[in-house]
Amino acid sequence: MSPHDRSPDSRVSWETEREGIPERPGFAWGLPVEERIARPRRLVVALVLACVAVLLVAAAVLVGALQFETLGNALIDALPEDLSVEYSAADIDRAVLVLFGALAGLSLVLALLQALSMRTLVTHRRPGVRVTCLVFVALTVAVLAIGILVREADALDLALAGGAALSMLVATTLSFTPGASRWLHQPDERRSLPIAAS
Repeated sequence: MSPHDRSPDSRVSWETEREGIPERPGFAWGLPVEERIARPRRLVVALVLACVAVLLVAAAVLVGALQFETLGNALIDALPEDLSVEYSAADIDRAVLVLFGALAGLSLVLALLQALSMRTLVTHRRPGVRVTCLVFVALTVAVLAIGILVREADALDLALAGGAALSMLVATTLSFTPGASRWLHQPDERRSLPIAAS
């Protein structure tokens, strides 16, 4: 008996056969996106420490300005006697004022530039700024060290300058930690993850 000879009621329905078929597996139409790394708290701490360093340098400059007469006289007394013969007292006083002013202004400007660089690093995510911060830290520490040697700093000066230098060094070190590096080097836009590893 051929299939064409079957009655309509005895024929197998395709729809009836499909009822027992398992459901088609689902398909993910969208690929997952790359997870964003939140800004590490250590970078916020680094920015705060950079600002603290500026305040400490400013305090050191203020203390030096209040003690300028004593510091200037001590520096003049330490100069060789030949200079007092060749130059007048007014010229020596002017040279000492320029020296102290240059050291104070340079240290304050460098500390401020280091803090601004750290702010750019934290707010705009510029990895290359870390090298700039490191350069400013090295220059600031060098200027502070010269200032301490020139004016024969006391305990207060040493504490202020040492605290500023330590704050800047810790802030810069925090910006080079692995967590900070991962955050700094992540792309600006979210990227779709590849289907298979290359």
